[in-house]
Amino acid sequence: MNTFTTTIFFGFALLLMLSGCTRDQQDVTGFVLPPGDVEVGKRTFVRLGCGQCHHVADAELPTHEQPMRFEITLGGVVRQVRSYGDLMNAIVSPDHELSPQYVQQLKADGREPGPSPMPDFTSTMTVADLIHLVEFLHRQYEASLPEYQGVIMGP
Repeated sequence: MNTFTTTIFFGFALLLMLSGCTRDQQDVTGFVLPPGDVEVGKRTFVRLGCGQCHHVADAELPTHEQPMRFEITLGGVVRQVRSYGDLMNAIVSPDHELSPQYVQQLKADGREPGPSPMPDFTSTMTVADLIHLVEFLHRQYEASLPEYQGVIMGP
């Protein structure tokens, strides 16, 4: 592990430890890791086996020999793009918020939603993996509605 990766890893670990020191969870709006590499993130997505459950809209990814366990689409045109922090949280703590697509698939099969079937990558994924993966996924989303640019009318 090079010095930069080690520094980022320990910085991230320190941030996580400090966030556990308070009773209420802190808002991490605006928290951004250093820029990642989209192509490295794409390879990380494949290497970690994310394609077993996730399809990435408009991304050319290798197909798996086995059928997908679930079909949860990431990316594409959406009303509101998931924030960088939302994507990071979904990877690091997948039970925090279950995908509505996953919940719908379970209910269609007559099953109740339980914990996320997503593996715990916190002991196997490096910070560099996380940076690149989040960069790749974040770039796959496109907002369908432009931001409001109107004027607020006064009295």
